[in-house]
Amino acid sequence: MHVFFKPVLLLCILILLFSWVFVRSNTLETTTEKIITSTGMPQQRTRYVFHWDRFSAYITNTPDRIGKLFK
Repeated sequence: MHVFFKPVLLLCILILLFSWVFVRSNTLETTTEKIITSTGMPQQRTRYVFHWDRFSAYITNTPDRIGKLFK
């Protein structure tokens, strides 16, 4: 097995795990605004708000969710 395979595989698994928790915890909140510019042209703008407290709450509540699965 190649010497770089295991670290790269571990890094990919960590990135996938982080992205899965990021999506499941609803950390990213997006809102779309429609505005009229000074030239009169309509413009759509998206705002991104990160709620890291939701992310940490999702991780700390993991044992409760696992316990509910086995009940």
